Amino acid sequence: MTVSHDRPYKLFHLWLVLASLVGFAIHLVFRSGIFGYIVDNDPTRLSLLISVLFVAGTLHCGWLCLKLSREAAALMRLYGEGGSVFIRGIGANDVGESRACGYLRALHDRLAATGAGPAAEYAQLTDVLAEQVRGQHEAGWFVTNMLVKLGLLGTVIGFILMLGSVMSIESFAIEDAQSMLGSMTVGMGVALNTTMLGLVSSMLLGMQYLLADRGADRLIADVVFIAEAELVPGLAGGARGI
Repeated sequence: MTVSHDRPYKLFHLWLVLASLVGFAIHLVFRSGIFGYIVDNDPTRLSLLISVLFVAGTLHCGWLCLKLSREAAALMRLYGEGGSVFIRGIGANDVGESRACGYLRALHDRLAATGAGPAAEYAQLTDVLAEQVRGQHEAGWFVTNMLVKLGLLGTVIGFILMLGSVMSIESFAIEDAQSMLGSMTVGMGVALNTTMLGLVSSMLLGMQYLLADRGADRLIADVVFIAEAELVPGLAGGARGI
């Protein structure tokens, strides 16, 4: 196994491609007037809230992918272009704000002080690294699930509007029937449009956060590989340390 980040900004570039495709699809929806029709015929404004949350979640995911790409770039600078041994040690300037390099620095200091032992002895450091790398992804998945729930909320509200129009009718005159059908149409539109918008937004945003999760897993795997294959054996065998 070798470090997989031969192109450290590949994750961010993949997100840019995905976001560009989503943006082009949104542009077509705007140009066709579909989005304007949905918002104009939604008295609850849930469709607008879903759209705002989707855009905010997309930008948040892009920021996470950029951070992970910077972490991968810092790790590659530390690991060296050779891809098999440490080219140079970790100094204070090398660590910087990189959590991956900070993990290796903390692991080196701990092993240098206590001696290289089983992996279980520094498993807590690995758990901390995983929490730091993936902790903010939970907010994105919360928003993704929230989009579905908002769509279902729109379904419930739409049916309430439909039933309210039926209950408010006092006679079966043609004018009252036409008014009832108009109110039922509004309620049905709210139910269907918000449900569709919530489901589609949730799926598109989930794809982006899945990409970010895979990038975080790859980064953690690379850091653990460097620690297990280079750092721990080097200290245990008395080789040149960091």
